[in-house]
Amino acid sequence: MKLENKSKNNGIYNLEACCKRFQQTDYEKNNKINKECHTKGITLIALVVTIVVMLVLAGVSISLLTGDNGVITKAKIAKEAQVLSNYQENMNLFATDKGIESSNFAITSLTAYKNKLYYNTKQADDESGIEEVLGTIDDRYIEKMEIINGELCINTTNKREAEAANMAGIKVNPWDIENGVLLSSDKNLGLLGNLDTIVIPPSIKKIGSGAFSGVTNIKKVVIPGTVEEIGSNAFSNNTTLEEVTIEYGVKRVGQFAFKGCSSLRKIEFPDSITQIGGGVLQDCTNLTSVKLSENITIISSYFFSNCEGLTEVTITGKVNSIANYAFNNSGIKTINISDNVTIIEAGAFSNTENLEKINISPDNESFKFENGLLLSKDGKNVYFGLLSIKELVIPEGVKNIVADSFVGSNAISISLPDTVNDLQGVTFGGMNKLTEIKLNETNQNYKILNGNLLSKDGTKLILYVQDGDVVKIPEGVKIITNKAVRARRAKEIILPESLEEILGWGVSDVLGVTTINIPKNVKPFNSCVFGSITQITVDEENPYIKSVNGTMILSKDGKTLYAGIQGVSKFVIPETVEKIGSYSFYMSSNISSIQMNEGVKEIGDFAFGYGTLKSINIPSTVKSIGRNAFIECTKLTSVTINKTKDSIEGSPWGCPIGDRAIKWLK
Repeated sequence: MKLENKSKNNGIYNLEACCKRFQQTDYEKNNKINKECHTKGITLIALVVTIVVMLVLAGVSISLLTGDNGVITKAKIAKEAQVLSNYQENMNLFATDKGIESSNFAITSLTAYKNKLYYNTKQADDESGIEEVLGTIDDRYIEKMEIINGELCINTTNKREAEAANMAGIKVNPWDIENGVLLSSDKNLGLLGNLDTIVIPPSIKKIGSGAFSGVTNIKKVVIPGTVEEIGSNAFSNNTTLEEVTIEYGVKRVGQFAFKGCSSLRKIEFPDSITQIGGGVLQDCTNLTSVKLSENITIISSYFFSNCEGLTEVTITGKVNSIANYAFNNSGIKTINISDNVTIIEAGAFSNTENLEKINISPDNESFKFENGLLLSKDGKNVYFGLLSIKELVIPEGVKNIVADSFVGSNAISISLPDTVNDLQGVTFGGMNKLTEIKLNETNQNYKILNGNLLSKDGTKLILYVQDGDVVKIPEGVKIITNKAVRARRAKEIILPESLEEILGWGVSDVLGVTTINIPKNVKPFNSCVFGSITQITVDEENPYIKSVNGTMILSKDGKTLYAGIQGVSKFVIPETVEKIGSYSFYMSSNISSIQMNEGVKEIGDFAFGYGTLKSINIPSTVKSIGRNAFIECTKLTSVTINKTKDSIEGSPWGCPIGDRAIKWLK
């Protein structure tokens, strides 16, 4: 193209002047179009009035004029379509203008609504909004018009407005939204295309559970303050996500919302947020900077778990509680605890091998840090010990060692005072290098037998330390406590006839054992009890439980399934089963499929949690599914339910990809 516009001073082609002339020409053209449309609108109305008069004179029914398909209605819709077409044209002119201003402007980066304007991943002036793009908007439309990723759309359920929008070529509510919730759906994911930036529209009040879970091309997310809640797993496992902007106004963040966002380096939670769920930043391995809301009260479970790049955390504001495993396997070297913190739960600092210093406010009345141990102020409770300590000495006066206080410890020995009580295997959880327990013979609560720790009367096994080929639990033991047995080299385990209960993860660390026989007095237990077991039998005289196919533990009447053995990949649930118990297949690392027959009525809490299940078919007889039944089942893509939608409360029951996984058949 030959440029005709020349500078008066030197005759050199003036590109800037040409561009301005081009823009001016286009705006003048648009104004002409608007005037023509207005004229046409008036002409059309006049024509309609004429037609109405003629039809009335001809005796035509008034419904043909004013009904949904009447002439007058159609004329009004056509007029509205002209208004919307003008908005579309103005947006195109804005894009042209920005394209001239900046060679890297991309129409797909344009997102705008009433009070916010974003383009090229940057927020424009706070005063600007969609009217900067479209011009003055009719009051009827100012709250409804949105630009989402370069597409003008209208958020409406009004039939006539929708019809007018369709005539104008404008999308109607392109997002899959239900009652203000942005759903986890294939439709919403399809809208993303190859976009690397998402600006959540203001019409959304909640980002649904798993809405963008597992999407790998997203690099930046902007969440406006109009969004009240970020649902669980909303952006989990987005390994390319680098930047998150959460504007003031957001109130709640669900569990695992940003779990596994391994490219995320920085995040700020505004002070409007009062609740943040567990594991929100778990597995954000490159995270180095976090600003917490001053108005949250709890550092939730697994909040910073596996945040290897995080070296220092300061807990301020209203935080009064640090939940279990909050900093598990993080890279923290220093943690600063304010005077408000009054609760520290089990394993809060487990596997923090780099942690060297815990600074506690002198005004804190609940905790102190002495000789490498985090203690209660009165010295009665132990919460953590630096993992570098080789020989742990628990001071006199300590009555309680909180569970998993030393997970990842390098200690080879631990000395216990006479004052300590209520010990369980979990007290020493994760102390895999421990070979010796030192105890005074005068201790009134506990004793050492063949190097193992038992209650004084010998009925409770606290910790089995010996690591030979055979684990033989002493006769007389009635209870195996949580994580009591950790003989990893053992090939065989023998349980005593006196045994009545196996708690929690009782023998889960006996990794070399594949078969086990359960004595006749043992009461029901779940799958967490065993680790590598692939074959399990139960004494026929046991009145509480029985084994089916050596792979499942059922109640004696066959109505309740308590445990599925973790080494099995496929399960067929017996027809007698009416209830699948809580934690029955929890952390089943090999399970791929499970077949349930009609008759099952209930599925318990965490039943399949943290497992490798890929798909499951739920029969129509099921009336309830427990809390987090599918939590962190990252391979689960299909949960087929033979019932009507939402007939079972709680969907999607912790499933990471949310409702995308749930298929209602009726």
